[in-house]
Amino acid sequence: MKPNKKQLTIALLLALILVMTVAVMPASADSKIIVVQKFIRADTGGVLRAAGMTLVIPPNALPRNALITMKVNRGQREVEFSPDMTFAQPVYLHFAFPVNGLNFWDGGRWVPVQMAGRTAILNHFSRYAWW
Repeated sequence: MKPNKKQLTIALLLALILVMTVAVMPASADSKIIVVQKFIRADTGGVLRAAGMTLVIPPNALPRNALITMKVNRGQREVEFSPDMTFAQPVYLHFAFPVNGLNFWDGGRWVPVQMAGRTAILNHFSRYAWW
């Protein structure tokens, strides 16, 4: 029996919800590592949240649609984003807790990131550390 239009629409909506839903996957029960993934469309942008941090991606900041991964290591005070990409316009990482600054890893050294209060202004995905 062939599925009707209503059944196909429901199946498509459920698949989209599954893809668009944030998946939180702790590495283990006692781990300080949290991984969040979300599919973000370049034309609409989106938001990821984990461990008191909010990544805001404005519309048209990404060069392409992508499954964005946010890996937070609270023990090391680091957050890493993937896939590697440079943005057409700034992306913002807001901290719900006080930070003195944020650096990104650049092939052997830490480089300061521009901050506006508790919000970091990012121009690419990288590995970042806060203090």
